[in-house]
Amino acid sequence: MCGRLIAVNGKPGQSRQLQEGRWQSAWSTASSTSRNTTELPSDNRVVGGDWYGPNAKSQVSIEEGLAKIIHVKLGDTMRFDVAGMQVEGPVTSVRKVDWNSFKVNFFVLMPPPSISDLPASFHLPTGQQGLIDGLINKYPSVTAIDIAPILAQIQRVLEQV
Repeated sequence: MCGRLIAVNGKPGQSRQLQEGRWQSAWSTASSTSRNTTELPSDNRVVGGDWYGPNAKSQVSIEEGLAKIIHVKLGDTMRFDVAGMQVEGPVTSVRKVDWNSFKVNFFVLMPPPSISDLPASFHLPTGQQGLIDGLINKYPSVTAIDIAPILAQIQRVLEQV
């Protein structure tokens, strides 16, 4: 699920001055790697703080590059707007992410209990894409985006480089 960062330590995200003007407003992706896991993704490693465990609630793990850009540190509280619903938590870990792995990664991770009432995203295994049509027919407000062709194109470009 995607969310927009709306406040850090109670101060609105849009008013934060970001280095080099890289982003007009501070935003990020608030998500769990799946709806039912609290495991650290295999291509991530904690470089600050502690990873949340299976009983964690309302915690934030942030990617180290984003943390530097928006000047967020361990202990800061981040608040996100996800489809009109707000969720927040303290930053309890900073992660280094291997963005070259081409696995789905996120700038911000939160444990499933803190985001259980929010709109969800999911990964559909290869060969089961036909389920999407039925899902969209039954739930017309669902947005389905197949990122496989995008990742394949990026991989081809990188191979050429």
